[in-house]
Amino acid sequence: MTSLTNTNGNDQGMPTALPTVTSLGATFTGNNAGNQANTPAANTPANGQGSNQDNKDVYGTILLNTAPVLADTVVTLTPILEDADVPTGAVGNLISSIAAIGTNITDSDTGAVAGVAITGADTTNGSWFYTIDGGTTWTALGAVSDTNARLLAANANTRIYFQPTPNYNGTVTNGITFRAWDQMAGANGSTADTSTNGGSTVFSALTDTAAITVTAVNDKPSFSNAGNQILTAWTSTAQSVSNWANTVIFGPANESTQTVSNYTVTNTDNTLFTAQPSVATDGTLTYTPSGKPGTATVSVQLQDNGGTANGGVDLSDIANFNITIPAPKVNLTASTTTASEAGATAITLTATAEGNVVGAQTLDLALTGTASAADFTGTIPTQITIPDGSNTGQVTITVNNDLLAEGTETATLTISNPSTGIALGTTTNQSVTINDNPGITVTPTTGLTTTEAGGTANFTVVLNSQPTADVTIPLTSSNTAEGTVNQSSLTFTSANWNVAQTVTVTGIDDSVDDGDIAYNIVTVAATSTDSNYSGVNASDVAVTNTDNDTKGITVTPTTGLTTTEAGGKATFTVVLNSQPTANVTIPLTSSNTAEGTIDKTSLTFTATNWNTPQTVTVTGVNDSVDDGDIAYNIVTVAATSTDTNYSGVNASDVAVTNVASTPIPTVTPTPVPTVTPTPVPTVTPTPVPTVTPTPEPTVTPTPVPTVAPTPEPIPETPVFNGSVDIYDSTNFITTIEFPTQELKVTDNEPISRTAEANVIFALEGNDTVLGGKDNDQIIGNDGADELYGNLGNDIITGNGGNDWINGNLGEDLIDGGDGEDELFGGQENDLIKGGNGDDTIFGNKGEDITEGNEGDDLLSGNEANDTISGNSGDDMIYGGQGNDLLDGSEGNDLLSGDQGDDTLDGGEGNDILTGGQGNDWLVGAEGDDTLTGGAGNDRFYLASSFGNELITDFTNGADIIALTGGLTFEQLQITSFNDSTLIKIASSQQQLAELLGVDSRLIGKSNFVLG
Repeated sequence: MTSLTNTNGNDQGMPTALPTVTSLGATFTGNNAGNQANTPAANTPANGQGSNQDNKDVYGTILLNTAPVLADTVVTLTPILEDADVPTGAVGNLISSIAAIGTNITDSDTGAVAGVAITGADTTNGSWFYTIDGGTTWTALGAVSDTNARLLAANANTRIYFQPTPNYNGTVTNGITFRAWDQMAGANGSTADTSTNGGSTVFSALTDTAAITVTAVNDKPSFSNAGNQILTAWTSTAQSVSNWANTVIFGPANESTQTVSNYTVTNTDNTLFTAQPSVATDGTLTYTPSGKPGTATVSVQLQDNGGTANGGVDLSDIANFNITIPAPKVNLTASTTTASEAGATAITLTATAEGNVVGAQTLDLALTGTASAADFTGTIPTQITIPDGSNTGQVTITVNNDLLAEGTETATLTISNPSTGIALGTTTNQSVTINDNPGITVTPTTGLTTTEAGGTANFTVVLNSQPTADVTIPLTSSNTAEGTVNQSSLTFTSANWNVAQTVTVTGIDDSVDDGDIAYNIVTVAATSTDSNYSGVNASDVAVTNTDNDTKGITVTPTTGLTTTEAGGKATFTVVLNSQPTANVTIPLTSSNTAEGTIDKTSLTFTATNWNTPQTVTVTGVNDSVDDGDIAYNIVTVAATSTDTNYSGVNASDVAVTNVASTPIPTVTPTPVPTVTPTPVPTVTPTPVPTVTPTPEPTVTPTPVPTVAPTPEPIPETPVFNGSVDIYDSTNFITTIEFPTQELKVTDNEPISRTAEANVIFALEGNDTVLGGKDNDQIIGNDGADELYGNLGNDIITGNGGNDWINGNLGEDLIDGGDGEDELFGGQENDLIKGGNGDDTIFGNKGEDITEGNEGDDLLSGNEANDTISGNSGDDMIYGGQGNDLLDGSEGNDLLSGDQGDDTLDGGEGNDILTGGQGNDWLVGAEGDDTLTGGAGNDRFYLASSFGNELITDFTNGADIIALTGGLTFEQLQITSFNDSTLIKIASSQQQLAELLGVDSRLIGKSNFVLG
């Protein structure tokens, strides 16, 4: 309240209704009484009596204003969207939503109303606006402070609004700062100084803040592009343009982590493409033209992964560009550019487009040049048509022999005026020379190849026109050491002039590693009385002869050789792989002459003996030291020669083992020795070594040894009568001088004569006989006898029963007879025969001849070079040491050569042959056999009369296959089966062998010899 006047005088009394006024403060003027000091003297006139005076008194109640109180609460404005526009209409927040009596404002004055005085506004990321008329008019808040606060009433029409800076989003924590305003002073929308506040003012002493959140909204992305795509040439292949879409902008920095979801691509002509245009997320444009020419307008729109929430935009503006596919260009070709009237040459003209055309396309065809239509038979077409879906169109014209001597003419054929689906290429015409003159055509003149293996090549010769007389063309080879022709000349007549004659060129093998050599077949100038052909020189023919020779030195074998300290020898061979142009010398040395020496210090090969293997013999040396078996090498030093192919070539060294000698003890015979039979040896197959391939050796088959005949059986044994007087000479085959002492024997009693030669009959029963030191004849007769020849060259016969016989020292003849016998040859060279029954026979030391005869026998040669025959039954035969001959004969036998260079013959039946160490010969013979050569350079025999042989370890270059019984390599068919090689007779498809695990591509003529 600023002023209040009461005109009633003091004598007029009090008003009937007294007002109550709330005032910020009261100031009274013109009230005399009121202006007087509050004392009786001041209010009493001088005369002391009352009088009529206008005291202008105040009647009613004047209340002093109390400032509103603002509570400190969390005030949050309604969120606003990113990029929101300037306010229009009833937007933003009512002031009443942020300041209200009973909510965050209290005011003790009766009838108090609310409002705010905004003393601060955060405009860092946006601008503030207010309206007091419900949104009809919005006004910028302006700069506010405590001394210039904006007054806004809390009513239905007063609002506040925040417009964020473009692309800003987030929370403005202290958006506005305000005090409570009770509207007792000041007008809505005006400004006021609020620095005086609280107490009886209209402003609260405390301030509060209001926050506002700006919600992020996805901005529209954009991109740049590489623009129109115009192909420079027709194509129907896939096209790719990297980075066609580029410089992608997703929006402000806060959207920089967004990615491209996809590009939507459409075009105005899908028929131009077999794969429609598309844009990958990395911006790569791809499409595949269909072959149809034309232009398509392509539209591309980017979509990001920001989404459309809150009105966001994830699609860019559409970008349009053109893809232009040109028409395929057409070029003209001619089947020949040289024609002859004499040959009535047909010329095919071909119009070839870059790709298959869409719809039939045409080109005009015209003839120009010195030739005319009369030079061709029929009518020359005026158009060439390329059918729909094809890329070529053809016409054929034929030269006419007009019998006119008009010389050489030129016909130029030109295409023009292409239809809309094609265009002209760079070659639109072809010129053909029409030759009226005679000539000689040679086909081909280059590219022919012969081989040193006798490979041939052919070419043909023909005249171009009919001669009036015979035409002879001489032929020669420029190098007859590389190739020859099958005829020295060709003659053409008026009857055969147009019939091509074939010349065959055959390669020559020179055995020299000289590489592929080029040479020519020379066509000498023709001779004829026809002047048109006399002296005409046809083209020569270029030929290359392919070399089949490879330099190198083959040493066989390079491992597995054994010498002995007793002077035992071993051999190996050396041969060149190709013919040298000069002598080749290979020095040889022993790495340890204390263990082995060689019979020559070098080998020399010439141009004449290069392919003949030379044998080197290695002899063991006794060093008189018990040092066991010692390994050493025969060293092949680098070759010396003026032939550069062989100079410095170093062949493989040869590994040898010198076996230590074991002294033969002097055996003292015992009366009745207890002899334990030598156990059957367990033969471990020797693993197949990796052998360096060697060329086919020239091998001379080892003749099959003649087995010594089995000795005649002993005459019938006398009948045993219970006792025998061995001093009675009539009891023995050979008369023997006995001592005077009498010695008798009965059943099961041993007999021994240790001094002289004996003939001893054991008679019936199980007897034990010791032959003594001389040459004895022991006859076991029936019973399981133990017969011991001891010293001397003994003849021992077991006869009936399961006998145990040991020849011991000397060259013995042992016959087991009937029964299952155990026979031991002992030392020296024995002849052992098993007889009937399943016998076990050991040759032991010496070069023994062993025969199992009937029954399933076990035979072992043990040491030295033995000859072993199984005969009837399923036998197991082991050669042991030495170079043995093993013959399985009848039955399904197992043969193992073990050490040495052995010869194994399976004979009849399905046999298993294992060569073991050394260079072995394996003959499966009849039946389906399994052959394993083992270590060394082995030879496997095949024949049409043999069965199907399974060769388990054939090593290319080391082993060889020998064909026997009239079989030759040319009769064979070599094929692959399950990673193995099958060898068959081609004509009958009889399978001869399977080379297990051998690549058939490695097997050729060099792997075979005639056995």
